[in-house]
Amino acid sequence: MSEPAEPHARADTRARIQAVALELFAQQGYDKTSLREIAERLDVTKAALYYHFKSKEDIVASLVADYFAQIDDMVAWGKTQPRTPATRAQVLDRYYRIVAEGSGVFRMLQHNQASVNSLAHAKNRSELFRERMDALVGLLTEPDAPLEGQIRHRPRQPPRASQHDPPLHHLAQQPRLRRTTPPHHRPGKRSLMRH
Repeated sequence: MSEPAEPHARADTRARIQAVALELFAQQGYDKTSLREIAERLDVTKAALYYHFKSKEDIVASLVADYFAQIDDMVAWGKTQPRTPATRAQVLDRYYRIVAEGSGVFRMLQHNQASVNSLAHAKNRSELFRERMDALVGLLTEPDAPLEGQIRHRPRQPPRASQHDPPLHHLAQQPRLRRTTPPHHRPGKRSLMRH
């Protein structure tokens, strides 16, 4: 199979390789998956696979790099937006979507920790992640906020549907449930009673 010449086709092939590798890493484990198996699953030659990735380590590094690139793009976008609660909500929404889309990568990294943490690119992964989280926190805090304001943010009362709706603080005043073991129950059984 010859390698496609168009950049879009190369990007599709690269994404397909990543998806198949991720699936095999999750099913069999990183150590038990070979580049040959990935090429066979994709129905491409090993040479075509090597065009994009020289090793399994390169594939894992590309998955992490793609995740970091998405966060970098989101942070760059956030820095161009006004510092408003609406912008902060959009930043959180975008970050949530990035994390949700990357959940397969996170699971694979978690299940293959022993193998992937020993890879060369893994040595600075935590530092790169920390840098991005610092940038994210910077977007979510008020400019020049004192440290206490950066760490702790007092939640505001959510808006009511109409002015006739009661505020939600009354929910916190409901009686709490506590566990008790009445004498007439057998040992080991518990019931919930109003406090």
